[in-house]
Amino acid sequence: MVFDKVDDTLQIRLVSKVKTTMKENVYGALYGDTRGSFYAFDHKKEIVKLNPVVHSFMLNYQRLIVNLTNYHMAAMIEQLNEVPSINYLLGKVESIAKRSSLKPFEKILLTYFKAECFYCSKKLSDNERETHVDHFIPWSFVQSDNIWNLVLSCNKCNSSKSDRLPTRGYLEDIIERNHKLSDENEDATIITLMKNYKSKKIIMLYDFSIKNGFDSIWVPKY
Repeated sequence: MVFDKVDDTLQIRLVSKVKTTMKENVYGALYGDTRGSFYAFDHKKEIVKLNPVVHSFMLNYQRLIVNLTNYHMAAMIEQLNEVPSINYLLGKVESIAKRSSLKPFEKILLTYFKAECFYCSKKLSDNERETHVDHFIPWSFVQSDNIWNLVLSCNKCNSSKSDRLPTRGYLEDIIERNHKLSDENEDATIITLMKNYKSKKIIMLYDFSIKNGFDSIWVPKY
């Protein structure tokens, strides 16, 4: 069952119940188990503040932590499920975070920037160079769609880049691009999409993605 297809009223009820259980049996329990050294939290404001050392550790070993979490989640589901053997369970757990359509972001980016490839600068006008939206830092590392990490790309660059980081020179380019996007502060949509952006954030993600194994650097072929 796809959660998004469940009735809206039921979705809200389910989220509310999960939040209540999480606050009692996850945030509070883990806080006690770690003697308050991992994070601080505020139930009323619904804020979790990680210890900087813990945050750094999690970024350094993100890929390993995700794989271990998926493994133990699959093992737990097997124990709770009445069916003795569930085919491809680990693969199903790993695919929980799925990519969504980037078409809405394409329209926004084309509104503010030229229809040209961010990487090779070729125009995105004919069928051979149809417009794509690419995750500057690979989606498999960030696993989220933030407009400040999305760029317009031609089919050739998007395909050849695949799940790799672009060469570091493009980091300054996307930071400059994001500054221009942030300047469009009269657009409520842009304000919302850019509210969690800081230039040091994308630099940090770039560096930590390399530490997590994304060290095959991509350079476009002009």
